[in-house]
Amino acid sequence: MKTNALRFLVIGAGVNGSVITTRLSPAGLNARLLARNNRYQEIKDGRIIIEDPFTHRRIVTQVPVINNFDPEDVYDYILVVVRKNQVGDLLPTLAQNVSPNIVFMGNNVSGPDEFAKILD
Repeated sequence: MKTNALRFLVIGAGVNGSVITTRLSPAGLNARLLARNNRYQEIKDGRIIIEDPFTHRRIVTQVPVINNFDPEDVYDYILVVVRKNQVGDLLPTLAQNVSPNIVFMGNNVSGPDEFAKILD
């Protein structure tokens, strides 16, 4: 079955990136999660488990996971959900990428100027 669902790439498989991806996939959106090292293997071999800290209810979700991102990969939205000290390694690849929308999701008190200079 062919779908016209928006294509999302979530970069960052920590708590926030994992939660975002587990919400996009069941909503019928084509979402992939970029994870590295041991986290990639954990998700690839298993699933993402999100536990509600108040009810202790666990939600287990299988999501598509990748461990490599090339400049030629095109998504409708790239959501960058990593710590600021990890963004620098991603910026050259993101700057070469032709995806129309890159959204940085984080709290950076210095603002987006540093990222915008590289991506411009």
